[in-house]
Amino acid sequence: MLFINVSSTLLVLIMMSTAHLVSSNNCSMYKSDKEIILSLPFLVFINPNERENVTYAMVDDSGGVIELHIFQQRFIPFSIFCLSQLETLSVISSKFDIPPEISQLSSILKQLTIVNLPKPQKTLPAELLMLHNLTMLNLSNCGIEKVSDAIASLTRLRIFNLKGNKLFGSLSSSIKQLRALKALDISGSSLINSLDVLNGSTSLRESRVVDCGVDHLPLFLSCFSALNMSGNKLTSLVGIETPAISRWYICAGEKHMLSTQGMFHSLNLTELDFSNNKLVTVPEEIYGLQYLRKINLKNNQINIQERE
Repeated sequence: MLFINVSSTLLVLIMMSTAHLVSSNNCSMYKSDKEIILSLPFLVFINPNERENVTYAMVDDSGGVIELHIFQQRFIPFSIFCLSQLETLSVISSKFDIPPEISQLSSILKQLTIVNLPKPQKTLPAELLMLHNLTMLNLSNCGIEKVSDAIASLTRLRIFNLKGNKLFGSLSSSIKQLRALKALDISGSSLINSLDVLNGSTSLRESRVVDCGVDHLPLFLSCFSALNMSGNKLTSLVGIETPAISRWYICAGEKHMLSTQGMFHSLNLTELDFSNNKLVTVPEEIYGLQYLRKINLKNNQINIQERE
């Protein structure tokens, strides 16, 4: 059975083996990524065209596994941490306790998705904070209640998805220290009541804070392009415009000159969603957002005259 340049219809049938007993110190027992994939105790598709709801591996021309997507498996062997070129790992709805061995991927792993863990994590597992090259981290529906301050160690993180967790209170101030962070999703955390830790962020471009408990806007978000706060407790949009400290502002490390006397909540906003809140008025400053193309105010308490 060929592993390199196989067709997208090829199915690798893998029988149960003793490979799941392999410890993190025995990666040398595998001569190639091919051997590791062949040792796995479940069915794996190689380079499939259809990738939804299946377990698959994407393999490059040299035979290296660059992406592994594990879907609804009862057991995840540690041998996957021996894959030498793995850049993207997804574990979806599977029995998976995050082990220390995952740190073996710290030099190569760039994207990690773990969704629907059977055992709530409460806080971010320390093992994940050792993956310093991550640019995307998706931990949806994992029972997380708190983001550790150590998240600041993921200095290359650009996308952080915590949708469907149990976050409460205010976010960790360390999130603001993620200088590369462009997108943040904390939707579904009904006990989150404040985004103040984001005040002054100069890296974030978009944020989804849907169905949370936030009652006021964060301030000084000069680089935002999209903000979705549907299903919160906003009663006003106070803060949509903030007086400028100077005629200059910093966005993504670059210095820009203001063309107005005040600095809007974001000079770059293109999309706003404040539907399903408790708004009664829309501030005049909304109409000064020159790049705004879409705004959703459905299911608020705004009167007809205000809507016009």
